[in-house]
Amino acid sequence: MMREPTAMPMARVALVGLLLLGIAGCGAINEPTLRSLPTGGTIPGSTGGTPAALQFRIQPTQLKASVPASPAPQIQIVDASGNVVTTASNTVTLSSGSASNPLLGQTTVTANHGIAIFSNVFPQMCCGTMSLTATANGLTTAATASINIIQ
Repeated sequence: MMREPTAMPMARVALVGLLLLGIAGCGAINEPTLRSLPTGGTIPGSTGGTPAALQFRIQPTQLKASVPASPAPQIQIVDASGNVVTTASNTVTLSSGSASNPLLGQTTVTANHGIAIFSNVFPQMCCGTMSLTATANGLTTAATASINIIQ
């Protein structure tokens, strides 16, 4: 007996596509979704080129003291042409650059498919502004504009 086709496989493909484009939910890509990409899965505008620089893919517009950033900051590793290097697995560190109000939480992560997701970072104290800086050995750093810290 032949089984009726279901919409589930197409729905899953559509959901993964939305997550990869960063437009589902809060606009954040969750790490388990990236890990479950099939071999050969790509991100639009991606390449297997040589990593050259870091770029903010998603940055918060405001932060709240002691509360994980939402959306989670995402850093992409790009080649000299600005394409995401999906084969990159560099260790990326995110910091506030402020000794008086450091960024806390998991501030160092390993990129997966060329994207580092910081799902548990937050400023220590409230109020004021800070900018975030992403660094990785041998790559050009990236920094955000000033971000408000709210209560």
